[in-house]
Amino acid sequence: MRGRTFAGALNEGDRARAHGRMRPGTFRADRVENPTTGAEARAGGTPGAVLVPACLFIAPVVAFLAWGAYGLFTMPSGPPPGWDRPLRVVRVTEWWRSGCRGGG
Repeated sequence: MRGRTFAGALNEGDRARAHGRMRPGTFRADRVENPTTGAEARAGGTPGAVLVPACLFIAPVVAFLAWGAYGLFTMPSGPPPGWDRPLRVVRVTEWWRSGCRGGG
């Protein structure tokens, strides 16, 4: 039996009845019954105390990756508007004389 947690117990020499499914060459038991005592042992999955924080961590990461992919594929292509206009070169002295307002 395979699992993160087990509920129940079996002792050495107990008769047991296993319930599960057959995988290629291996029997995988989900539940084992002890017909003598009526006890049952089960394999448990991932506990909720681990699953909830994992989901709370993974969800924002997936959302961030989806947002990045959306932005990558929907962004406009080509150069920005006005890219071919020549830049105006202004000397520092002209800029200073104009009162630092961007031109002479």
